[in-house]
Amino acid sequence: AIKYELEVRKNILKKSGDSSTLLAHNQEFPFNPSEAFLTVSNNLFPVDLLNQQINRVKRDSLHTKKGQPVRLFRDKKNIVRATPDLNDELIPIIHYKPKVKNLNGATVIYEFPIENAPKGLYKIGYDPYDQDEGTSFGAVYVFKTVMKGDLKRNIIVAQSVGRPESLDKMNEISLLLGELYNTEVMHENMSIHVRNYYRRKKKYQFLAAQPDRVINKNIKDSKVERMFGIHMAPGIKNGGEKYINEWLREVIDHDNQGRPITNIANIFDLGLLEELVIYNKDGNFDRVMALMMAMFQVQEEEEEKKYQSDHLTANATYLLNMNFLKKR
Repeated sequence: AIKYELEVRKNILKKSGDSSTLLAHNQEFPFNPSEAFLTVSNNLFPVDLLNQQINRVKRDSLHTKKGQPVRLFRDKKNIVRATPDLNDELIPIIHYKPKVKNLNGATVIYEFPIENAPKGLYKIGYDPYDQDEGTSFGAVYVFKTVMKGDLKRNIIVAQSVGRPESLDKMNEISLLLGELYNTEVMHENMSIHVRNYYRRKKKYQFLAAQPDRVINKNIKDSKVERMFGIHMAPGIKNGGEKYINEWLREVIDHDNQGRPITNIANIFDLGLLEELVIYNKDGNFDRVMALMMAMFQVQEEEEEKKYQSDHLTANATYLLNMNFLKKR
């Protein structure tokens, strides 16, 4: 029966080419409660593809085969290192709804940083939690962008999700990952404890500045000035959802039958995949918010490149016109 239903779904997607049509069918003929109660209208992400990846990750245990729990520490020279947890002592939080009592979490690395990584190759998004008591998790995601000659690009290379014994412990994890991957940390700045932690540690250079171009693109006449991080206003969240959606749907290859393969195929974090499937504007989705912070960094860099290109073009046009007038 399962095999038959999977074939029906495959044919629906093939004929319609529309994920919403498939989702409507899945709600009528669900495999589980989560499919029956999906709110299609509130989620612009490709839920059908995400669910396929969830099934693939579970079937092939890719979350454990691809991800390595690590301990982050400073060596005698104060350089941040990551050592694999070979004794299975660390307990990562795998699912959106944790099935473990220990909520400290663990850092998981899918790809270790390249040696002498250039500044800007990696982006880090950090969604902190506000109080020492509560249900939210802290989430840190490391995103690798594009480097010439490297086939693996625009992928999540590390993550850390948990609720350790103190806010500063989670802040420390974000800083250690920032130093390990030689990059700045973009954080949601509703509370000031992240900035205060980096100030006390004299590590402001690892805290990402406010992405002004992203803010101005998504909020007209914005007057927010907080120096570091980003405030999650409705317009900003809409932009972040768009950036994530575009990344999820980006085609990176085709399989042997000519079907497109998207960036979703390189997500091995079950908790993130589950959050993306049930995401809506009103819920609490720590992993999605952390990924969104990294996307803001990527987009800010793209906007800066576009500005510089337009500026150079405008200058070149001006100089050509002036030279023409001189000749006249």
